[in-house]
Amino acid sequence: MIKKIALITPINGDWAYDSYMALDGLIQLKKEKPDIEFFISSDPYRKHPFPAIEYALPKKEFIEFAKNADLILLFWCKKDTDSKLAEEIGEWNKTAYVDGSEWGMNKGRDFAVQREVLSGEYKDWGRIDDKMLSLCPLYFRREKPYIKGVTPLPYGITSTFTKYYEPAKPKDIDFFCVWGQDEYPLTRRYAEEILVDFCKKNGFTYHVEKTKNRDEFYEILSRSKVGVSIGGGGYDTARFWEILGNNCLLLTERIDILEPDSRELDYERIYQFNNLYDFKYQLEKVAKFLREEYAKTDLLPEYQEIMSKHSSKARVLKLIQEAEVKLKKDEENGKLCSIVVSSFDGNADIWDPFFTLFFRYWPNCPYPVYLITNRKEYSDKRVITIKVGDDKGWATNIRNALKDISTPYVINLMEDFLIEKPVNNRYIQSLVDYASLNKIAYIRLLPNPGPDKYFLNDLSLGEIDKKSSYRTSLHAAIWGKKVFLDLLVDGENPWNMELEGSKRSQAITEPFLSVKEAVLYYYHRTGVIRGKWMYDAVRLCKREGIKVDLKKRRIDYGWKINSMFDQIRKHPLLKRVGSIPALGWIIKKTSRSLVGLISNRGS
Repeated sequence: MIKKIALITPINGDWAYDSYMALDGLIQLKKEKPDIEFFISSDPYRKHPFPAIEYALPKKEFIEFAKNADLILLFWCKKDTDSKLAEEIGEWNKTAYVDGSEWGMNKGRDFAVQREVLSGEYKDWGRIDDKMLSLCPLYFRREKPYIKGVTPLPYGITSTFTKYYEPAKPKDIDFFCVWGQDEYPLTRRYAEEILVDFCKKNGFTYHVEKTKNRDEFYEILSRSKVGVSIGGGGYDTARFWEILGNNCLLLTERIDILEPDSRELDYERIYQFNNLYDFKYQLEKVAKFLREEYAKTDLLPEYQEIMSKHSSKARVLKLIQEAEVKLKKDEENGKLCSIVVSSFDGNADIWDPFFTLFFRYWPNCPYPVYLITNRKEYSDKRVITIKVGDDKGWATNIRNALKDISTPYVINLMEDFLIEKPVNNRYIQSLVDYASLNKIAYIRLLPNPGPDKYFLNDLSLGEIDKKSSYRTSLHAAIWGKKVFLDLLVDGENPWNMELEGSKRSQAITEPFLSVKEAVLYYYHRTGVIRGKWMYDAVRLCKREGIKVDLKKRRIDYGWKINSMFDQIRKHPLLKRVGSIPALGWIIKKTSRSLVGLISNRGS
């Protein structure tokens, strides 16, 4: 049960509406459930309708509270989303991202923009934040698109909206129509002109002048029978909910904030239009209702239903319920798989670089992380050390370690797989779930080599042929633990396992699969070969601010120099010269000698 909630609010106090809605909803919820505890990371500098300062903690205290909270909410803001504070807290596995972004300037209705969004090319406001989608187990969003992994969370009705509304208070204004701006879209300006002309001709009262402040705005709205809403920056607008919150009829452009088959906003009081022709038609329809039916219609029961389902408290309850379900599922997923890092005491100098990069680029890893050693302990509370004693060879060591691991699946890594890009945790969880549900033996996470055959699935996986030479490649992969144990032969080293294990795997009926694009990006040649650091691996560590002990092992420049000379040899001019037999032989011999000379000096 979620009872402690930390709200990471925008840095400079210029909160998006989602932040206000969540805080207001929690304040209302606490009146019913006093055991709910919540705090915010910063109080807005500007004045606002409720005392947020009561719930603000100094940074140090807030971080401590957040680490022990059941749920952390990270709120979007145009320029000041406090993602750095979320990183400092480091509890991504229980962090939900609340994305209140919108397209701006009515761009969301542009089909070209929609296509760019769906293809992942769109980089402006309103886009899906791929980093947050990967890091956070929950991603709530007020605007479409609601792609896989994104949960709709439209605006709701806060207590401030209803500040002046009283059921017994008479409504003496027929139509209320006030915009923040009327340039995007111009539909706003034209609709207002049509409304004013219609009211003048038909004897209806109206209010279209901008109000002096929010209090005056809500006071006038509380007296209005009909409110007009047309989106500006996005599909979902506060105006829409302000009108419903004051028990008004709603004349609105076509509602496009929920999925097409949703019935959450099927209310008799809502009149929708697609264009100005429809607007005029619905305007006449609403006017007829005001003349003939309004006085004798009891709107209160429907209003009470709206408030019960769409208040800020209802939104917060939905958010909490979604979080409880997802976090419980993730907890169960965490029991399916473990990370196993294969090593031995002789490579202890590699552990710090490996784990620094591992947790930097996979901070929300939901699986227990094990390190295989002989007798040494790695001092990091996030890592469980399995000591196997005397070194009896790679296969025997890992076989003995696997006996101490209870999960049915493991992700096997070598200690020199230096991760250099963010890991898509959500996708890996999907792969583990898929492997468990479909009895998959092996899923390679780095396609080196890639799959050989088509395999029916929706996770972009292909099948590895039974006769593939490296079917049991020890690049990063999800292994069924039983299959892994069955294939291990005491005394074998990793290279034996890749070659001979591939032959043995032909007897296994469960599928061996591979991703088509890398899920774990790590230095591709592995960081250490034949006991020496690879040159580019050392450069990676330097770039990441990680110290490497070069007294323990030296750098092998050979691979890098070979690669450089390969590029030189492929130059069109040298290729032409090299085609002359004598000159070609001299160039080849000279380049090999230089590579050998520089490599030996460098190492």
